[in-house]
Amino acid sequence: MRLYRALKLGCTVDAEGQRMVPGRTTTLMPWMQRSLGALLKAPPRAYGWCRTRWSCATLAAHLKTKHGLEVSAWTVRRWLHAMGWVWKRATLAAKDHDPQRVERLGRMRLHAERVPARAVMVFADALDIPLLPKVGAAWRPQGSQEEVMTPGKNAKPSLAGALNLATGKICHCLGPRKNHALLRDLLTRLDRTYPERWVRRISVVVDNSKIHKAKAVGQW
Repeated sequence: MRLYRALKLGCTVDAEGQRMVPGRTTTLMPWMQRSLGALLKAPPRAYGWCRTRWSCATLAAHLKTKHGLEVSAWTVRRWLHAMGWVWKRATLAAKDHDPQRVERLGRMRLHAERVPARAVMVFADALDIPLLPKVGAAWRPQGSQEEVMTPGKNAKPSLAGALNLATGKICHCLGPRKNHALLRDLLTRLDRTYPERWVRRISVVVDNSKIHKAKAVGQW
């Protein structure tokens, strides 16, 4: 009764029996939880906010706009934790628009399961290695700033590697650039790693990068 009279139960009833939303509250009521859950399932743009992600301050502002409910951003944060929500970075997913994806994956799987004797199958790719360190925020005394030494010229050496799924062994090589020359160096390394007297066939699985389909690679 004390919380009801103090308007802290999340809602009250007027003289006509209609529910009234209080001006301020810190109690997470079931209808508030449902409202927050519905908001978080859609981007802020769907509700007219010029944002790509919901923040606690934006959620608090929307609750005030839609329900007339005044809560702080910290209260909304506490509510979200109570609902089992956490602040977490999204993950990037590759766009899949290849109409032959299923067929190609099936062919690779079939080949991987039926690798004949004196043959190997590897999965190869190449990437750039940026040497310039990423600078992020950290706690520092006011008026001071930490310095992070740079490597000088922002060069990006490249790495090419091939993974043998059967053994887990990785064959790799380094190069100044990620181009078809680096891939040819990797193929040469594979040829030396698996000499012909032991391995008669090497199957190399790569993606559709232009360096993998270069004319020089085919000639190799």
